[in-house]
Amino acid sequence: MSRGVADGRLDHSAAVMIRFQVVAAGAESTVSLLGDPAHFDDPARVDLDPTTRRPHLGFGKGLHLCVGAALARLQARLAIEHLIGATTGFRVEVSEAQRDDGLLVRKLTALPVSVSVSVSN
Repeated sequence: MSRGVADGRLDHSAAVMIRFQVVAAGAESTVSLLGDPAHFDDPARVDLDPTTRRPHLGFGKGLHLCVGAALARLQARLAIEHLIGATTGFRVEVSEAQRDDGLLVRKLTALPVSVSVSVSN
């Protein structure tokens, strides 16, 4: 079906059907789970609602679990709790988010946040 995989791209030597779509012989396709509409309701939308989180392997799993995963989670939780405790207002400007939809990695390059900080004496 495919001659090989390089950098996450499949180089097809013959026409192939992928998810009900024909990929022509000689064409390349990219392997990615980052915007799979079968897994995400709206894959192009930035969703910061914690109630809609999907499971992921950010720190690996099982034998491949990151050695520092527990420490990283603790540090992140403490930092977020401290930040939230010091703020009176926190607003994420999702409409102004900037994305980089690269060939292998999709990422946010900017996500403006407005924060009001309470000053105690």
